[in-house]
Amino acid sequence: MALTFLISIILLALCLVGMAISMLIKKDGAFPNTEIGSNPRMRQLGLRCSKEEECAACSRSNACTSNTPN
Repeated sequence: MALTFLISIILLALCLVGMAISMLIKKDGAFPNTEIGSNPRMRQLGLRCSKEEECAACSRSNACTSNTPN
């Protein structure tokens, strides 16, 4: 049991170190932008985030309330 836990902690640490190294090596030093709202490629494909779609639907029907979370 303890050996399995130790191996899983070591593997997790290796993954985190690998991600950190890849961020240092990359030109921009950041993860790729996968958020739909600000990704130009997803916008070209016509994909929108659910919050944006909800706001568009509410503005058409005037059914939105001001207490929607950000």
